Amino acid sequence: MHRSIRMMVLCRTLLLSFLLFFSLVSSGACVLSPEALRRAPEIRGAVWFNIEQYPKISLKSLQGNVIFLVFWGSNDMNAAEVIRQVNALRDRYRDQGLEVIGVHDSEMGVNVSEAVVINEIRRFGIGFPVVMDSDGSIQMAYEQLGGVSLYLIDRRGYIRGQFGVGFSWKDVELLLQMLLEEGHSRPWEQYERKDI
Repeated sequence: MHRSIRMMVLCRTLLLSFLLFFSLVSSGACVLSPEALRRAPEIRGAVWFNIEQYPKISLKSLQGNVIFLVFWGSNDMNAAEVIRQVNALRDRYRDQGLEVIGVHDSEMGVNVSEAVVINEIRRFGIGFPVVMDSDGSIQMAYEQLGGVSLYLIDRRGYIRGQFGVGFSWKDVELLLQMLLEEGHSRPWEQYERKDI
């Protein structure tokens, strides 16, 4: 009997602590730490492909959508399979607010011509916008080390997922689904109040 009273007191304390924390968070008196979230750097490039349907292409102009950022290069052996998977995800979730942007990386400083990139876009069947990162500035802004990499950016412009070598497509899709379901009204919007 004494043990059940202790358990009841413990459960009640935990419940009250949770209710207090929830009321502080919902009132804005306490927010989750924003350090875990990093604002996605803007993507600036002089040469873009597949942007006919976009009056202006930038992360800012696409805000409100979940952005799937794909770094790839012409000489990467994994690029074809990654692009195939990304195309499939784009087709599946486009109507739910997913936008995909490809970043053709600088191939470790080797200049690649626009013609080579256009041929790769056709060969892989890429229908999403692609920017050439000839000088590596986008790679540096994202601290991307080369090779195929994926970034998921939420509707508010924060990087929420980064996937490199050996990632699981199941994990990528689960995070993507979560970000698409989040909508526009979430607790981390409180971080934005200082920036606006």
